Amino acid sequence: MNRKTTALSAENEQLLQEIVQLRKEIQLLQHDVQYLEKIAREKYGMLKSNEEVYNVNPIAPDPAEPQVTPEGEIEGDVP
Repeated sequence: MNRKTTALSAENEQLLQEIVQLRKEIQLLQHDVQYLEKIAREKYGMLKSNEEVYNVNPIAPDPAEPQVTPEGEIEGDVP
């Protein structure tokens, strides 16, 4: 019985801390325009009307082709 009480008390404390954090987030969302904009952008992918999104995905190098290092040296098999 004592273990169960201890476990429930710990869970209760954790839930109380979560409530405090959620209340802080609610305050930020209601009163901090910059925070609201940050969440809208990061979590929901929203944009301003004058913005565009560009997805830049670099092409992976072909492992069969030799690669040139920034020092100008060639890596890999050179025929």
